[in-house]
Amino acid sequence: MSFILTRDLISNRHDEPGPDIPAMFEQTDRLIRLRDEAPIDSEEFAETVRAIIDFQREDGSFSYLSSYEVPSDARVDFVYHPTYICCQILIKAMLSGSPNKNILPALQRGLEFSCSRRLMGHGIDGLRDQMRTVQDFIDSGIMTILDYQPDLCPEFTAMLIEIAEEYAKMIEDCDTILPFGNDVTVKMMRIVETLNGPVSVPVFVYGTLMSGEANRYLIEDCEHLGPAAIFGFALHDLGAYPAVKYTEKPLTATGELILCDADALERLDILEQLGSLYDRAVTNAFMDDGPVFKAYVYVYRNEVTDDSRVPEELQPWPYLKELQRTHVWYVAYGSNLLRERFMCYIEGGFCEDNGRAYDGCRDKTAPLFDISVTIPYNVYFGNKSASWGNSGVAFLDTSRTGLAFGRAYLVTKEQLADIHEQEGNGANWYSSKQLIGKHAGIPMITFTNTREREHVMPSKAYLDVMQRGLTEGAGALTDELAEEYLQQAIER
Repeated sequence: MSFILTRDLISNRHDEPGPDIPAMFEQTDRLIRLRDEAPIDSEEFAETVRAIIDFQREDGSFSYLSSYEVPSDARVDFVYHPTYICCQILIKAMLSGSPNKNILPALQRGLEFSCSRRLMGHGIDGLRDQMRTVQDFIDSGIMTILDYQPDLCPEFTAMLIEIAEEYAKMIEDCDTILPFGNDVTVKMMRIVETLNGPVSVPVFVYGTLMSGEANRYLIEDCEHLGPAAIFGFALHDLGAYPAVKYTEKPLTATGELILCDADALERLDILEQLGSLYDRAVTNAFMDDGPVFKAYVYVYRNEVTDDSRVPEELQPWPYLKELQRTHVWYVAYGSNLLRERFMCYIEGGFCEDNGRAYDGCRDKTAPLFDISVTIPYNVYFGNKSASWGNSGVAFLDTSRTGLAFGRAYLVTKEQLADIHEQEGNGANWYSSKQLIGKHAGIPMITFTNTREREHVMPSKAYLDVMQRGLTEGAGALTDELAEEYLQQAIER
């Protein structure tokens, strides 16, 4: 079917005088379909080529408008965009070996006109339109044409080189995430690879992509720059994989820095479900040996809980996964709130606060880390402990919800068993293991008795140890709050 290009399309509707905008867009859509779908050896394609050549204006354009005195967006849509598409069809015609001698001069003039706007679109989408147009020229075979016709249009060749250099600089600066979250990183890298050669970007990885982890094979051929850290991000353990989230707190996520080409980055985008599960963001990655790189990082889109946050001391994520197999949090809420007192259970030795000697654990390694936590039960004092002058010691009332302040120590599972024995693993003492929850994917366990014990007043020495523990370390209470908290426990 013959395709006739029409200029200055006028609406036939009496209520809409003036240019027929839908008809002009429909004409463009027809050109695109012919460019992308019509067999180049078909009569339809040959007739289209002849129609395009006949349609060309003296200035080299394939404009739908006789006058350019129109708004900028209309010039792009109905002057420049049709010109680009028609040039691309002529390129395909040349590559097909068409005998039409008028193709070459028409293409040359069309390419010269195309340089006047540097292939840019209009408005906020101007750069994206330029990228799409450059890619359309590449897909149509412009690089092949320029290889055997290097003098076809020197101005157009120089323009492509300049655009490639501009894109390469944007990639180097990690400046490829446009307003409104439009991420053009991979597309821009593909264009630069075609026009200017190989290009890569730094990417900070922090989970299953790290050395020795399950998805490392996706980037095995990438250059590994080494261990790195990013600031202003919190690392969270989500079970099968981790995530980083922005935070206003002075927190750090640790991982590795790699250099990815477009193929590798596209594989990562698929893995991370870019745009639905993770977003690509730009940050500074600090290498262990000093250099700082502007780099991309995949940031989790969904909500997380504070319990899933991984302390910096337990990073990177592969180290955390090993700890999840070997360690637990022992949650103290009584005298073991005080680290010095608790270390008697670990290292053994004499406790000055109660005058008793302890054997300690078989493994006397200090806890790797400790944190302040809250416990969803109330503390009360019960039993008569010989270690504390036959006075009461702390238990948890697990029969109802409440609030207690605790301190969680990261110890080995073997150490937890030894601590339990030293606490008193018997029917009248701390016979019950209580799972408080998880932090960074590691279980938080404490000991109590699920049968309420006889309430007995604690000794001054015991209360003093608890108060010192409550006011010690990160997340500590003030002296006033600690005294009020202990008084409430005494009155229960």
